[in-house]
Amino acid sequence: MANDKSSGQSGITITAENGETIVLTSTNTSIKFETFAENVRNKSKSVNATVTITGKIKDTDTSELKKVFNWSKSFKSAEVYRKLKIDDTAGTDEIRRSYEFEQMFVLDYEEYLDEDDVNSKYMLKLRQKEDHFDDIETY
Repeated sequence: MANDKSSGQSGITITAENGETIVLTSTNTSIKFETFAENVRNKSKSVNATVTITGKIKDTDTSELKKVFNWSKSFKSAEVYRKLKIDDTAGTDEIRRSYEFEQMFVLDYEEYLDEDDVNSKYMLKLRQKEDHFDDIETY
């Protein structure tokens, strides 16, 4: 499924090392490096990287969200952690920012479905495996 960039909407393309691609339109994205311990002097043990992607569920996103759903319920060790490239687009062919994560996994995945599908939303939270924190790249 191609991202409809002519609509002027931002979007996220998630590409796994195995070539699988998930394209989500109409998204809001947060890349967060957060401290979760009071002792921040030892950052290697107290910081994590979390990517949160939210958006409206549209008909065009349904097949892509099925891929997200299937990944989020996977518990086979070979499928849980994935090397990912995440591209943030600005509603054009331009990529605003790219991130590469060595070992990402689905932390949370939620869908909020309303009766008339006008306000249906999703939230995908990804987290970098702790021992690969230094492998994160951005450009």
